[in-house]
Amino acid sequence: MHIRKKPRYVWVVHAGWFVMIGALDEYENRKDKSPPFQPVLYSKTQNYAAKVLQWHPVAVKKDVLFYQFQASADEDACTIELLPDACINILFECCPDDPGVILSGLQTRAQEIQLKPGVRYFGFKPYSEGGLSFKELDLTELVGDSVDLLELLPDAERLLQQLACTDDLNEQIRLFGEFARSCLIDHDYQPNFVDFFAMLLCTQRGSADLTEIQKMTGYSMRYCRERFKGKIGISPKQYNNIMRFQSTLKQLMNTEEPHMSLTALAANNGYFDQAHFIHDFKRFTDMSPGQFRNKNLKPGMLSGTEEET
Repeated sequence: MHIRKKPRYVWVVHAGWFVMIGALDEYENRKDKSPPFQPVLYSKTQNYAAKVLQWHPVAVKKDVLFYQFQASADEDACTIELLPDACINILFECCPDDPGVILSGLQTRAQEIQLKPGVRYFGFKPYSEGGLSFKELDLTELVGDSVDLLELLPDAERLLQQLACTDDLNEQIRLFGEFARSCLIDHDYQPNFVDFFAMLLCTQRGSADLTEIQKMTGYSMRYCRERFKGKIGISPKQYNNIMRFQSTLKQLMNTEEPHMSLTALAANNGYFDQAHFIHDFKRFTDMSPGQFRNKNLKPGMLSGTEEET
């Protein structure tokens, strides 16, 4: 009996869109799947702790990173840069006397934020904005920008006060979950073509051939690009480049594996040469890979996140 080899990706119609069943299985079963990486945040703050949970049952990328940390008591160390990771971010300032909460859109360059010395923070970073609702706000308008979440969701005031009263990460996650179920989750959400497109780019860690994806979908590249940017806020190429940057960043800062040369890093992540890699890295961080590593390297920075399903 002749058995046909199962194709890597199978496209089926779902809610009026073609979706990639094989790619979804590959994404969910990846053993090397790791959360968005923010080495400056890890190296400049104290008591960093994080958990990855599957929090949205319908979203294609249903994982979320919950994290907490305490800002340094040294005011000079409280200016930090958040690097592009293709995620939105909600950061709660758990200061009992003057709490605050900022929603940051997807970033294409390093975003500088000012922390308050000694204050605790709690963060929510979903791997995808799919399934979230911020009322009148279109998240594509927030690319490269931030907004006070209380202006959008005044009900978050009570949550902010509750978060400021506990430093237990599990309790903070529980409190946020209760708030999200009533105020943040879009209960009518259904995944579409763009969600699966973004998931495939994530699975390929920045090495995806956009021309091949266009052939797989049957849509033109122009149509793919317009649909993608209309929902995510940036082009597939920009998203792909951020995925590659994140993949390279994790390898550059990994203290548990033998240090790779810049030439090896470039080749391992699909850059044309070392010069191309350095130029791309500087575009996201404003410094060379070597300078960045020397400034921010801290032991164990890739091993401090618990994963639960």
